[in-house]
Amino acid sequence: ALQAEVLERQRVENALRQAHDELEVRVAERTQALADANEVLQREITERRRTGEALKNSRALYHSLVENLPVNIWRTDAAGRFTFANGHLCHSLGVTEEETLGKTAGEFFTTATAERSARTDRQVMEGGHAFEGIEEFETRAGRTGYVQILKTPFHDSKGRMLGIQGISWDVTERKRAEEEMRRIQGQVERTNSDLRRKNEEMRLLAGDHWQEHDLVFPSHTGTPLDERNTLSRFHALLASIGLPKIRLYDLRHTQASLLIAEGKHPKLIAERLGHSSIKLTMDTYGHLFPGADESSAHAMNQLFSDAYRKPHAPLQIVPQPTDVLSARSKRKQSSPLTKLLTKRAV
Repeated sequence: ALQAEVLERQRVENALRQAHDELEVRVAERTQALADANEVLQREITERRRTGEALKNSRALYHSLVENLPVNIWRTDAAGRFTFANGHLCHSLGVTEEETLGKTAGEFFTTATAERSARTDRQVMEGGHAFEGIEEFETRAGRTGYVQILKTPFHDSKGRMLGIQGISWDVTERKRAEEEMRRIQGQVERTNSDLRRKNEEMRLLAGDHWQEHDLVFPSHTGTPLDERNTLSRFHALLASIGLPKIRLYDLRHTQASLLIAEGKHPKLIAERLGHSSIKLTMDTYGHLFPGADESSAHAMNQLFSDAYRKPHAPLQIVPQPTDVLSARSKRKQSSPLTKLLTKRAV
């Protein structure tokens, strides 16, 4: 009986020892699993933090681009109501973003402008393709002009079309300069036509005395004009209207000065003068553009104010009286009249 009791106790102890060992293994395994899970969790936290930072930077970049670029950016839903408008567009309309949301273009632009915009919106929505072009506009406040516009459809995550997103920028100055160029080109063509007609009349009147040299401005017999006779007539004309004696070439400077005074675009003036680039025009006539002297005077005034740090009367810049007709070129030129008289007709 005693031996049986000892054997039973040994069996129980072995069972307890085995159970304890198994529990230790399970605890070790569970501890390792928890450590692995914690490591994975830490990686996920780090990745989410990195993703959140990247998303924050992306939003900041998006906001910087949308709000700081000098272009109009907007979104409208399928009904044409604004769901987003950037600051530049709101500023150009004279409203806040909150005042644009939920409204249509017809509440900010004239009926004709809103209808043109609606037609291109339908074109984009129905075709599913981008639209690009130049559109004329007029706001209800009376401001008119032209914009270069690009519209595209936008979709949700399931591919369903939600509305239109667009970007536009003002091209009014360029468009009007192009229209002015077309008008001037038409005038030049009419002038050339008149010259050819007058030359043909002179040829018929001269008869057998006509000598063909294919000149733009020939004499009454078709020969080159005598420069001295032309200049004497030009000077006589100046004297008859009370103007000083100047070179014929100075009329070129007068034309540029008058165009600047009329506020014409430098690109147009460069085209009229035949300059190879607008830079040459600005280098030659930049001082005549409004504000050039005033801005320099104000800058010098501010410089002296900061230097002396005491009250003083503002600098007064008194421009010297000039006559645009008496302008002189600093560079020696070959006779423009000689060039003009020997130029072949086109």
